[in-house]
Amino acid sequence: MYLFDTEVEILVGGKPVKKFSHEGRTYIQANKGSAYSIKIRNNSWKRRMFNVSVDGINVVNGEAAGKSPFGYVLNGYSTYEIQGFRTSNEEVHPFKFNDKQKSYAAKSDETGGDISNCGVIGVQVYDEKEKPSPIVINHYHTKFTRSPVEARPWWAEPTYGSPTFTCNESPFSFNAVVRGTSAGNAGSIGEALRSCNFMSQVETPKKEWAGTTTCSDWSAGTEFSKDSVVDKVTDTTFEIGNLLVTVEIFYDYRDGLIAKGV
Repeated sequence: MYLFDTEVEILVGGKPVKKFSHEGRTYIQANKGSAYSIKIRNNSWKRRMFNVSVDGINVVNGEAAGKSPFGYVLNGYSTYEIQGFRTSNEEVHPFKFNDKQKSYAAKSDETGGDISNCGVIGVQVYDEKEKPSPIVINHYHTKFTRSPVEARPWWAEPTYGSPTFTCNESPFSFNAVVRGTSAGNAGSIGEALRSCNFMSQVETPKKEWAGTTTCSDWSAGTEFSKDSVVDKVTDTTFEIGNLLVTVEIFYDYRDGLIAKGV
């Protein structure tokens, strides 16, 4: 799915699954017990943050989607494959399709066991707030002497040209620099163990999750696998700008999709 220089794909076995469009929504078929991953790509030259949720749970910190906009920060023209729910900067627990009663959402204290959002993968993409460029003012000091024209004897004819201003008989000048400021400090990126793999840990004002669709009548959900996978990330800061796009991908078992007319 390609929107606003952004791509989102669901992979099973390393390959994109087939997507179905129906009544303005995008659907995929879930196969019980299959592990999957979410591939995100930033096709812009700017850094962007991807706030990703599965079944109403933020995949970075396990909180309810919309509670805090933590996410993955990708450099320009970078791709990252989200393999599961993150538990630290070193590992994740893979996503796995299962009955929604066995899903992570059903067992999560953060959501109070709410499974009404099971069956939806959501991605919000934010741009980075731009800081004002520094303003540099070049100024030459002329305080300590008059110009040659002003200092001439009253009987001398004025001469014009390019006067040299001096201070203590040597050329003197200085630069005054006024630097722009911003409301927040975006900080430095830091070197990641992967070229495009950063995790934003910046505290920002609450932004509500744009998706409003619930899937209370659906059967499938995403399980929090017991086995962990090594997937290292590096913390960074990111000052959130505008919400560029919200992507929603719905999933259910084959019978459920047929019943919905997909």
